[in-house]
Amino acid sequence: MVVAVAVQATLLVFAQVSVAVAAAVAGLVLGWLDRPDAVRDIALPAAVIGLVATVAAMAVMAARGTAVLEGRFLVAWVVTAVIGTVIAAGVSWGVGRVTALAR
Repeated sequence: MVVAVAVQATLLVFAQVSVAVAAAVAGLVLGWLDRPDAVRDIALPAAVIGLVATVAAMAVMAARGTAVLEGRFLVAWVVTAVIGTVIAAGVSWGVGRVTALAR
């Protein structure tokens, strides 16, 4: 969440970029914690990462005056959350595998 807010607030980029960066950072941390083996150890945390990063990006945009809950944005927010989830899961699985092989 902190990464998504920082990227969104300082760089003023698309929310998808903020969520992708936050998901990659969180995925690195999750993978580094050596939890790559079970689906529940990757899928659930990755989903939480995707949702939290998306909500953080939405909060920054709302604070700047964007009506983030308008109908035209809803599909984009769902897609953004899914993208964040996929990135977090992929990065955490990959980093977990690399750390496992390094041991």
